[in-house]
Amino acid sequence: MEEGDAEWLYAILSDPSCMKYIEPVFSWEKTEEFLKEAGLCEEPKIYALLLKEEERPVGYVIYHPYEEDAWEIGRILNAQDWNKGYAKEITAALIKDARKRGIPYLVAECVQEQKVTQHILSQYGFRLTETEALYVYVLDAGKM
Repeated sequence: MEEGDAEWLYAILSDPSCMKYIEPVFSWEKTEEFLKEAGLCEEPKIYALLLKEEERPVGYVIYHPYEEDAWEIGRILNAQDWNKGYAKEITAALIKDARKRGIPYLVAECVQEQKVTQHILSQYGFRLTETEALYVYVLDAGKM
């Protein structure tokens, strides 16, 4: 991420359709704070997701240590870029990277209403482990 990413990031984080299952929409100030805390920090938790063909951001990837032996994965995409197969492609790429890094487990969180996310995670072998406030899916990266 870069300082100039706040504009496109705000377009996503302030869009009610993009944030429907995540949290309330962000203000400009909250977006700038999020960018600094999660994207511009020494060990980023999010990374810009650029569409190579058009050289434009389509969203961001969540990829960071979650617990001792696990990393969290996820993605938030511009609404205009939904239903294009990017979520599956991103999931596959993150799994591949985790294997290369020797990360034992991957974790993804979502709410019950996020049926598309649940379907994609299930396709890649993630298993549902918790169902209280959030659904937590885990993949044993060593068995991929």
